[in-house]
Amino acid sequence: MNKKKIAQSANDANSAALKIFSSPWPRRLRICLLIIALICSAAFIFKALVAVNLTSLWNDELSTVEKSFQPSLSFLIDYLRTDVHPPFYYVILWLTGKIFGETVMVLRSFSWVAYVVGCAAISAAAWSYQKSSVASICALLLSCSIPFTVSYSVEGK
Repeated sequence: MNKKKIAQSANDANSAALKIFSSPWPRRLRICLLIIALICSAAFIFKALVAVNLTSLWNDELSTVEKSFQPSLSFLIDYLRTDVHPPFYYVILWLTGKIFGETVMVLRSFSWVAYVVGCAAISAAAWSYQKSSVASICALLLSCSIPFTVSYSVEGK
């Protein structure tokens, strides 16, 4: 056999393999798997929301409560002048505390909202990169189900 014929048969084998692996799944199966992935993602997000109020406050959260739930905004800014952390987080927390009440749910829901927005941003990034609903939903499922994101989504700082 000459080299040209060997190269052509190798290219034919590669293209046949690519056709097998790039062929779309049956539409119904694909839609069912995407729905299951969306339901699982929603379940992880809901689990994190339910877990927001299950545990008592720990050291870092108590420090955040002490800093952010001050009687006035000017007192908060004066209090934070000696703190090493940027004041924007505490100001937003102070505002949400004044609107919704100074509770553990308010303190931790701020982290939960950041978790949901982060998962949506990762899903949107996968969509913009791949232009595929499968990639986007898989990225959403992965970002929602990583244990670190779930555990940090219910902490107040």
